[in-house]
Amino acid sequence: MKPLLALVILCCTPHSLPAKTVSGILSKDRMVGILADLELTRAAVYDHGNATQAKADQLFRENVQRIYQKHVVEPVIFQKSYLYYLHHPELMQEIYRLVIARLEELLLQM
Repeated sequence: MKPLLALVILCCTPHSLPAKTVSGILSKDRMVGILADLELTRAAVYDHGNATQAKADQLFRENVQRIYQKHVVEPVIFQKSYLYYLHHPELMQEIYRLVIARLEELLLQM
């Protein structure tokens, strides 16, 4: 009976443990850096009324590639990580809270 109880407890325990690092998923800190840079780029590209939508889209895509290079990350890994965090709303909420804090900090430095 005790081995059965131990097995039941063991099976239920992982749900109460903190989330472990998932293989192939970027850390929250790396996601914050990339997302902050993406938001800055989006604001810079789309907030200027002097370009057509197609030109702005092209410029954004070019800058996204530079952001991936800056952060030394493959687009597929970023996309996989983004989807992972989308399926874990609490983690995504924390990431975006940190992104906002980083952007506010940059704004104060201007």
